[in-house]
Amino acid sequence: MILLSKTSRNRCFIRLLNHISITTCLRSTLIDITHRNPVKSYPPLVYHNDYSCPWPEDHRFPMNKFVTLKDTLRNSGIFTGEFHTPINPLDCDDILRYVYAAHNIDYIQRFIKNQFTDLEKRKIGLDFNSYLVRRTFSEVGGTILAVDLSLEKRMALSLAGGTHHAYRNYGSGFTIINDLAVAAYYAMAKKNCQRILIFDCDVHQGDGTASIFANEPKVFTVSIHCELNFPFTKQKSTLDVGLPSGTSDIEYMKAMKNTFQYAIESYHPDLILYDAGVDISCHDVLGKLSCYLVIM
Repeated sequence: MILLSKTSRNRCFIRLLNHISITTCLRSTLIDITHRNPVKSYPPLVYHNDYSCPWPEDHRFPMNKFVTLKDTLRNSGIFTGEFHTPINPLDCDDILRYVYAAHNIDYIQRFIKNQFTDLEKRKIGLDFNSYLVRRTFSEVGGTILAVDLSLEKRMALSLAGGTHHAYRNYGSGFTIINDLAVAAYYAMAKKNCQRILIFDCDVHQGDGTASIFANEPKVFTVSIHCELNFPFTKQKSTLDVGLPSGTSDIEYMKAMKNTFQYAIESYHPDLILYDAGVDISCHDVLGKLSCYLVIM
């Protein structure tokens, strides 16, 4: 999850790269649109040890990817600074209120109390162990902290987040709480942001986010995704760009750049929440695109 404040949105274009698959390390590179020069310093990075909780080794969702990313950034020398640690919303009512702004209160309370039905759990697809509640809320807290840091430092990144399949009253596709929606409500109410762009480049459409903000003029939702992929019943974002299966790096980057520039020029956002699409990799088993994630 990457966030930009208004002062930097016209200068920087963000790209999140990875190695062979979504389970391996991620490396973020910032590119100047005009001069295409790498930015030499890193923005604040947000991480919490709860991002990767104890998890079944054979589970389809690679829970260890978050700690793998953190360790790779540190051990490779890519990032030598200190990670910012977020507050868990469960420990702060002033932050928890924005979770309730994005979601039905009964839905959140049933999650906290482990009262989801078997059908609800199957739709989400995660392992509902004793660590999952705090882990999920920690991820939301990370995106909230990234909002604060981006408004102070112009840009910030959280090593988790982008849980865009969560609707107001149900979860789906490995997501329970929509951190993008919570962060947007937080930014509107707490930081007085009046125009928020959610720029979603996950290979799957940000259906939950689109649904939550369908009637919210202060939030402009963009989803660039593989059209013939989950979710098979799409929601209507402010702007949807459905790409065909097999889309290459050059085609993807052209669509991404054009869409980003259109959204900036037409909406003039105060804050951008960027959900990086590492699962567009040709090696991702659920992606269906043919991107090698190479800057062109």
